[in-house]
Amino acid sequence: MNYLYEILTDPLGLPIHPLLEYLILFLIDAIAYRFAFKKVGEMYSDDLIVTRDEGSFFHWLIRLIIFLFWWAVARLVIFIYNCVIGYWQLAIGIVIATVAVIVITTIAWLLIKKNNNIESV
Repeated sequence: MNYLYEILTDPLGLPIHPLLEYLILFLIDAIAYRFAFKKVGEMYSDDLIVTRDEGSFFHWLIRLIIFLFWWAVARLVIFIYNCVIGYWQLAIGIVIATVAVIVITTIAWLLIKKNNNIESV
């Protein structure tokens, strides 16, 4: 299973400096390992699995799923960061527009609430 795990995760890189990429992928793999180790231990304790082969299978399966999830999260964060840096004027415009919509909606809601209280008196 280790060989299959390496084959599936090896081509999964990140579009950043190689040293930083290796560090992030190392951390993601360490998180996946610890999570899988804990879950498989719980499965042994709950008598859901009994053999070493079952434990190995579920360890690598859980580890792969967790690795892929956190790799996708890291990839998304890097993509968003690159978009914000590359299009910083657009990003600022989106933030300003979002804040403006929230402020206008809040003011409108407060005015409607105030008018409803005046009419009910």
